[in-house]
Amino acid sequence: ISVTGVQTCALPIWPSPVTGDLPEAVRALKEEGRLVYFCGQSLFKLLPVQDEVIAAIAGRLPNAAFVFIAHAADAATAVLRDRLTRRMARAGLSVDGRIVLLPRLSEAAFRAVSGVADVVIDSLEWSGFNSTLEALAAGTPVVAMPGATMRAHHSYGILSMAGLDDLIAADADAYVDLAVRLGEDVAFRDRVRRAVAERSGRVFDDPAPVPALAAWLESAVAAAAK
Repeated sequence: ISVTGVQTCALPIWPSPVTGDLPEAVRALKEEGRLVYFCGQSLFKLLPVQDEVIAAIAGRLPNAAFVFIAHAADAATAVLRDRLTRRMARAGLSVDGRIVLLPRLSEAAFRAVSGVADVVIDSLEWSGFNSTLEALAAGTPVVAMPGATMRAHHSYGILSMAGLDDLIAADADAYVDLAVRLGEDVAFRDRVRRAVAERSGRVFDDPAPVPALAAWLESAVAAAAK
């Protein structure tokens, strides 16, 4: 089935005010002047390739902190923590103060973190969808890289439709370079944030996928009835 747009008619979800909803751990990072990289994906979506890019970004940006959301299953959280600890150690880095695992968040808190993050980093090989829409609605840049499967193209498709192709990396090295530039080049980040604010509306409230899907269903039923 091929339909137009991002295949949903999503309404923009604007972040709640951060004063009451922002987790204290993230508030502390911002008060310390840290660069906050947020990856709000379910942890089972984060493959070892994600560890590589995080370690590479961390090695180039000593002031960066990487924020994740703990899984409901403690064992799943422990797997990611242990993987990142080992990978960061191989790069001569510590996870202390660099890797932050938040408890499960309310919807308002998730939106608040998306809004104050300097950069949202998409999960590789199984990208975000709703989380990418929420980040864009908050005006936060999302760094994405398409992969080999459909599930690795969600954020790519959203950013492409929004005309934010500059946020799409061709490979892992470009992904790291872009994430680092957004962190260290304030003028560039501000320019990208303005572009996100101006263009992200293109992916919201688009009714086109609905009649396109309806037309396909009608044709499929008609074909089956023959």
